Amino acid sequence: MAFSWDASLATNVPHIDQQHQELIQRINRLLEAMKVGKGKDEIGRLLQYVKDYTVKHFREEEMEMARRKSPVAEINKKGHQQFVTAIDQLSARFHSEGPTATLVLEMQRRLLDWLVSHIRAIDTKLASPTAATSAAAR
Repeated sequence: MAFSWDASLATNVPHIDQQHQELIQRINRLLEAMKVGKGKDEIGRLLQYVKDYTVKHFREEEMEMARRKSPVAEINKKGHQQFVTAIDQLSARFHSEGPTATLVLEMQRRLLDWLVSHIRAIDTKLASPTAATSAAAR
């Protein structure tokens, strides 16, 4: 089942929202590949994309939270560190075990959990009126 972008994921920071939407598209690509039995072919590309994505996206998002003096900035940073660790572990498994069906399912679960828990609970705080007000006050 494909995951859809909706207002519950919006940060109201255009480049951050665009990056989140790209991540959703990549996850959906994995889900589509899994449906036709080609998830193993897609997992390597997705792992590399996510590793590259986290470097750029997390840096930009953390800078935006700092700029807006977001009260969840530290929680966000810790969540990012935990996600990078999880992706590094999945990547190590990919390189040692290959693209197993178990790894494909684990990758799907981790990424969808990330979208639901982190983006909705933490990243969307960028859209909060207090974050916008404190950013405008500077």
